[in-house]
Amino acid sequence: MIAPIVMASCASRPLVIPSKTTTPHESVHPADVHRSDPLEPLNRLMWRWNYHLLDPLLLRPLAVVWHHCLPYRLRQGIDNALGNLDELPSAMNYLLQAQFTKSLRPVARFAINTLVGLGGLIDIASYSGLPKHPHYPLGHVLGYYQLGHGPFLVLPAYGPTTPRQLTGRMIEQICYFPLTTLTLWGRVGKELLEGIERRAQLLSRESILQHSSDSYLTVREAYFQSNDFAIQEERGEQAKEPDQALPQEILDQLD
Repeated sequence: MIAPIVMASCASRPLVIPSKTTTPHESVHPADVHRSDPLEPLNRLMWRWNYHLLDPLLLRPLAVVWHHCLPYRLRQGIDNALGNLDELPSAMNYLLQAQFTKSLRPVARFAINTLVGLGGLIDIASYSGLPKHPHYPLGHVLGYYQLGHGPFLVLPAYGPTTPRQLTGRMIEQICYFPLTTLTLWGRVGKELLEGIERRAQLLSRESILQHSSDSYLTVREAYFQSNDFAIQEERGEQAKEPDQALPQEILDQLD
């Protein structure tokens, strides 16, 4: 995922984590949150590069052209086809957790949309009672089996991640069909087009991070909370809902 596209349009308010010293409308200072972020100075530098330079100079202009010049149906078709490539990897990841029933949905969606939906351009499966769900990544599977996040990272152009999620993403790209059929440039193109579409969808929410007292902290906490919630939910644990500092459609796109 080209995460700066997502990052540039994040929260509508500062992240709120209730504690004994904060009221429901106060944001949390970085020192009050305990996360594995030993590279925070470097991460903040990368964050500034992504958010203050890369997004306004390159990604946002691309998203504006994409949004205003391409018909919505065409944009939707491209997004459907690219998302269809992630259905079988999601199924494989559910199988690795021995969740056989859950693995059937993405398999069925891939089969229907590939065979009947013109290679995934048309989301026939959703009309057939199989709605699209966010991709379930291998990094979540590793977390399901108690592997920790590792230190928080902000990579140039890629954005927020952790060693666990990044490793899972790389394994998917080189081991999971149909992603293995893509060339290097095909993979880059997929990530770029998906990122531009996500950024285009969020053009109306550009003031969100601007109103955050610490945009880096907001995204970092949302990242950890979203990942932890997804994994706890899969384990059947009583999962704590992530603080809705970020809209759900953005949380769904975090790596």
